[in-house]
Amino acid sequence: MEINDFKKVINGLPNEFDSHEFIKNYIKCYEPEYVKMLSPEFGTFKKAHAQIGKFLSDEQKTLGIKKNGTILSEDIKGDPDQIASWKKI
Repeated sequence: MEINDFKKVINGLPNEFDSHEFIKNYIKCYEPEYVKMLSPEFGTFKKAHAQIGKFLSDEQKTLGIKKNGTILSEDIKGDPDQIASWKKI
């Protein structure tokens, strides 16, 4: 996961977004990198998405975002999940 790739995706999102919105846009911009995340190291897409969420959380300051609570949102398969909401700072 590259900071600059994450920054580019965040720049294209609204001021408030959730992790699923980020992931959907990341896949559009960086599909080959996303596919690599679906390796045996991560296992399922949910584990890969958890790693992306952890990266967003760990790098909030560098990415210019802050956690804005949680929200019920649909993952890329349409299944509901409670995930982080973010706000640009």
